[in-house]
Amino acid sequence: MLTPLQFVTYVDKVTAAANAESAGATNAVAKAVDLLGVVMGFEDWSTESISAPIVDAMQVSLSPAVRLKTEFNSALGALAAMCKASGNSVSNIDTFCTYWNAVHSGAGNQAPLPPDFRTLHYDVFGVYPSAGNVYSPAITTVATKIVGSTFTAGTAVDTTKYAGGVPHLVVTNLTGSDVVTVTGTNQYAVTGHTWTVTPTMNGEYSLLPGTTGDLLVSVQSIGVGGSLTVGTLVVKIVVPDLVANLGTFTHGGAFVVGTPVPGGAGSVINPNPIIVDPQLKTVGIVGSGVVTVTGVNQNGVAGELWTATPTADGYSTLVPTTGGDELISVSNISPAGGITGGVFTVVARRLNPPA
Repeated sequence: MLTPLQFVTYVDKVTAAANAESAGATNAVAKAVDLLGVVMGFEDWSTESISAPIVDAMQVSLSPAVRLKTEFNSALGALAAMCKASGNSVSNIDTFCTYWNAVHSGAGNQAPLPPDFRTLHYDVFGVYPSAGNVYSPAITTVATKIVGSTFTAGTAVDTTKYAGGVPHLVVTNLTGSDVVTVTGTNQYAVTGHTWTVTPTMNGEYSLLPGTTGDLLVSVQSIGVGGSLTVGTLVVKIVVPDLVANLGTFTHGGAFVVGTPVPGGAGSVINPNPIIVDPQLKTVGIVGSGVVTVTGVNQNGVAGELWTATPTADGYSTLVPTTGGDELISVSNISPAGGITGGVFTVVARRLNPPA
């Protein structure tokens, strides 16, 4: 039976391929437009009447929507068949998501779709998946709280397209430490739900939902414990992690191995797993320099290297030293000497929406 984790991994890989194809198709259409300009420049009706309709048809056939429908119909059709075979009265991709994103077996939101898969689903099937099954793209500011002063609501998730998002708290100018409680609306339109974290330094923190599986739609208030006396607190929506911790290194401490990317040899759904966006998450960084990650690639080769140069807390893209390497598991994280503090975690991010 198709599991939610297998489903999510399959969807991410298909969507990554579709994004690459769409970018190529957009470029091809631009070239076809250039060609049409050349034809119209002939200023010869007999020539233009023959070639212009052909070039026009070429633009249509090269368009991203047409190419995606043609080239990804089989991949999404196969996924829909696997979803249907999983039982539970599931009939297609959308109903599979609805089943697993509802509060099922004590945990909801287990099969959320990336925002750019929404367009691919429409291109292939002619309908969008239900908004409640698609997580939100990143939102920079959902709400802001200046401790001891103002609360300002920002941009809420567009629930006509998306269910909700994964919230983080960005903390600056911090003095003291205490629990921060964000109160807002979840993906089921229920208000008064909470997300909490206790920041100890400036940086970006994951907000823990009070109800398992909750996604955030909008924020009504940000409460602060009395021992946190100064600070600016910003709630943002981030791209969720496919694997939240492949490995962590705390400066001055030891490296702790995390969870590898799902799949691998013997996996029917994901025999050759690929991380769409491997990143280095940094909290409390002091200094600057290159951070080197040692790990295993998609071919099972150990000792491969990826690097990032974080200059502030947040996420930095890990770049492989060997072109084409995909990071599957981590065996070590090593900051350069110019970095004297911080916590460094390697994560496998889900898809960022295309620019």
